[in-house]
Amino acid sequence: MTVSTSKFRQGLKTAWEWISANYYRYCICSFVENASSFFFYILLNLMAEDLGASSLALGFLQAISSGTYTIAAILAGCAKEYIRAGYTIRFAVIFCIAAALVVQFSSAVWMVFFASMLFNAGTAPFWTATQTAVGVESPPATKDKRISLFSMFHSIGKACGFAFGGYIWGALG
Repeated sequence: MTVSTSKFRQGLKTAWEWISANYYRYCICSFVENASSFFFYILLNLMAEDLGASSLALGFLQAISSGTYTIAAILAGCAKEYIRAGYTIRFAVIFCIAAALVVQFSSAVWMVFFASMLFNAGTAPFWTATQTAVGVESPPATKDKRISLFSMFHSIGKACGFAFGGYIWGALG
């Protein structure tokens, strides 16, 4: 009886260590963040198309999104030198909430563009902070493996976000 109790306690301890480890939380957060981001991105494209955006405008929507993200990532990286990463992420959430509000009341294509810019300004600090943390907090022997697994989680999140966003758009119109 004591042997199985001991193994059970050891199993619980191992499970708790896994759950409470920062690395695994980073992986789960990256999945959730990317799933929600790409859910939002597919809906932005579909919404812009419904509002009458041309093919050229849809292309510019992606270009402006990428440009905004790039500039915001550079600024977030610079800010991280002076401000704790947690604070920049919390501040960035304000941009994501603002983007959701703009989308909610969008009646023109330019509003979708504006929402995309706000959203990308909000997501850049998240990635700057978490990717740095995964590299810094990983033991040297497992750093490559951990970064690869982290990348896999956010890539799966991207696929799920696109698929779920398209499904919801089709189901709800």
